[in-house]
Amino acid sequence: MDILDCIGNRDLLTAADSVGFFASRRVTPLTAAACRDWAENLCLTEPHKVVVSGFHSPLEQELFRIFLTYRQPVVWVLGRSLFRRFEPDVARLIHAGVLLVVSLANGTSHTRESALERNRFVAETARENIFAEFAPGSGLESLYDWSAERKKTLIIPPR
Repeated sequence: MDILDCIGNRDLLTAADSVGFFASRRVTPLTAAACRDWAENLCLTEPHKVVVSGFHSPLEQELFRIFLTYRQPVVWVLGRSLFRRFEPDVARLIHAGVLLVVSLANGTSHTRESALERNRFVAETARENIFAEFAPGSGLESLYDWSAERKKTLIIPPR
């Protein structure tokens, strides 16, 4: 998978310590709370660990806000072209070198294919991967299986 475009600190892509994060569009309240706790703990205990994600699902977006608040290094992988403008707080972090936004596809909307490509890129790029609990048979299950064969991979909350 090739990066078509990016803006921000490219060094974040090759950081020695990075974690990919994945969450389905729908998660239980218990899973959401456990993931929020994980994110805040990561920010407090490992402030230099780079978080790589598409930040597309509602829970991923919520954690993105947590990471931005703590100025956690982030690689935001888009399954579409780059946005023309970014919110001021996002733009500040791009310019501060804390955030890299990566585009893997042309077009202004996500497709199922671009989402799969985005998720595979995240899983391959990160040194370890964290998955919010997902339904059996979901798209995340096959990505989890792929990741678990290759690197440290965990589910929140643990099964």
